[in-house]
Amino acid sequence: MTQQHRTTVIASLILIATAATSRQVDGADVEVQLLDGHSTVGQVADRTNSDRLWLSRPVGSTIVLTSVQWTSIRTIEMDGRQVTSRQLRESLEDARAPRSIVAPAVRQLPEKIAGFKSYADFARQSLGL
Repeated sequence: MTQQHRTTVIASLILIATAATSRQVDGADVEVQLLDGHSTVGQVADRTNSDRLWLSRPVGSTIVLTSVQWTSIRTIEMDGRQVTSRQLRESLEDARAPRSIVAPAVRQLPEKIAGFKSYADFARQSLGL
């Protein structure tokens, strides 16, 4: 295998790994007003789920996590605009949805990897996976 092919395969694997792990929540600034009159601010944390909205914010050298039940939220302001709990939950679900990565079709594999079914098989074998 030439150095150029090795570099191309490794770069492709890095791209695939990066795309697979980049489904994290945006971390937009959020201000939440609760039904009981309290409020909290922070960035949407990855541990947010269907039951609770988790916010994180730095306080000195510490990251403070706060969670609230979705049902206790009166209003949400995100990046300067009002959104509903439902809109925020849907945008989070969409951001976390699995994404497909489609490689371009190859009519004929280069001679160096002709014994493999695909570039992926070749890459796994080359990397010892």
